[in-house]
Amino acid sequence: MHIALLAHSLQHNNIGRLFPVAQMLEQRSDLRVTIVGIDHGGARFPLLADLHSPVIALPSGRGRRTSLEAAIQGHDVLHVFKNRPFLLEVLEAVAPTHQPVILDLDDWELGAYLQGLPDVAWWRQLVPSRFLIARIQQWLALDTASRQGPRAMTVNSTTLRALFGGELFYTPVDLTRFDPGKGDRHHARARFGLALEDEVIGFLGTPHPYKGFDLLLTVYARLKAARPRLRLLVTGVPAENPYRERLSALPGVVITGYLPLTDYPTAYLACDVLPLPQKPNLAAVVQTPLKLLLGMAMQRAMVVSAVGDMPAIIGDAGIILPADDPDQWAAALASLLDNAVWRAQIGGKARARLLGTADYPTRRRQLLALYARVLDR
Repeated sequence: MHIALLAHSLQHNNIGRLFPVAQMLEQRSDLRVTIVGIDHGGARFPLLADLHSPVIALPSGRGRRTSLEAAIQGHDVLHVFKNRPFLLEVLEAVAPTHQPVILDLDDWELGAYLQGLPDVAWWRQLVPSRFLIARIQQWLALDTASRQGPRAMTVNSTTLRALFGGELFYTPVDLTRFDPGKGDRHHARARFGLALEDEVIGFLGTPHPYKGFDLLLTVYARLKAARPRLRLLVTGVPAENPYRERLSALPGVVITGYLPLTDYPTAYLACDVLPLPQKPNLAAVVQTPLKLLLGMAMQRAMVVSAVGDMPAIIGDAGIILPADDPDQWAAALASLLDNAVWRAQIGGKARARLLGTADYPTRRRQLLALYARVLDR
């Protein structure tokens, strides 16, 4: 079977969902995988360097349609990721060939935009403009295409499944690579300039408001005043991220850009506690953060907000709190930092919850069964 995995950018962290799927499929010798994405200029996202599959770069401007049609020729299945700028082009390109398209919804990039509007009256208050009308038409076209064009759909949360249907497919985790028993804590701390005696809170993903990052900064500042050895490790912060300047000014904060694959298990091992204070808005509710699953795989003690699928996934292997109460978050993080035995207990339970459910062999069987059903139809 020859599979094309398509993403709208080879430079953006949208590769974070596509990458584990590609790596998982690469492990089967009877499968051929090709990565197809738009080249927007600049360095490619670091994770692409760890894939063995060929990468076809499409131009970002003129000639993209012709290049796309050539790139997808001969593939049995096209699986489209991070698709808001890309889906309509793919559906038009496959119309003559009738190749099956599978749409992956991992985030809020399609019709959830419209679902998230406060009310219809809000639209009426806007001054009509060509730009606004064109944008609404684009959103509606994408929403229609997402429901009618693909042969099947994979979704990364139960909320997305309720909105669009499809098959629930949480991002797979390589439990062989993300194994705390294979790492060295001293080396992990040294890699990020941290000392063994430091207390480390980790946020291992790009900070955004909907991820509750402002609450985390408030809680960190409060705890830092009483805990001089406290550190905050934040990875995946590009230069253009609006939080980067603010983080640079805070004491005890270590920030990095996007990391290569080999450094991600190391970053998790360097942390004592991982908070995920996702806010109860649409952007967060429809998302199931990969860092939740990776933190569980690395047996980290985690505190998550009662938002989306996170409570059901982590169960009693973590602490679940309201998303908007800094007092409870500060108390929970302090309690975990004070109790290494408790951290180890809930971390061990977290990894055990993933075995046989989120690992590569299990998720690969699920995805290949979906591909087979699509091809049979």
